[in-house]
Amino acid sequence: MKLYYWPGACSLSPHIVSREAGIDLQLAQLDRAERKTADGTVLSSVNPKNQVPVLEMDDGQKLTEGPVIVQYLADLKPASGLVPPPGSVDATASRNGSTSSARSCTRPFRRCSARPRRTTSRQSCVTCSRGGSIGSTRSLPASRI
Repeated sequence: MKLYYWPGACSLSPHIVSREAGIDLQLAQLDRAERKTADGTVLSSVNPKNQVPVLEMDDGQKLTEGPVIVQYLADLKPASGLVPPPGSVDATASRNGSTSSARSCTRPFRRCSARPRRTTSRQSCVTCSRGGSIGSTRSLPASRI
């Protein structure tokens, strides 16, 4: 299996799960600007949505959404304990959590982490995390930036 990714994107979670489950993946890092791999493969030829992650199976089938890829990889190795047993309420609840966190994963984080905005009041900076929740804001003292 091959995982198409670029650093700092939501493709990190399938990569982590594959390592935790002991699944060897061929990694295909894409250049974010050109959307190509080192061997010249263009992302749009792999995924018409032109986004990562993409998990390509050996038979050519592809999964293109992070939570789906994570679930698939975890299901391949149930003994890893990464997800609860299929059919249980806990298993359904874990999918609910992974889906909602995936929706808030990239855009707000990327926007704020790239350019924190200084505010004039109280010498603070607007960031993307409040209580560990990606996508919301809180003020940090300027000295912590």
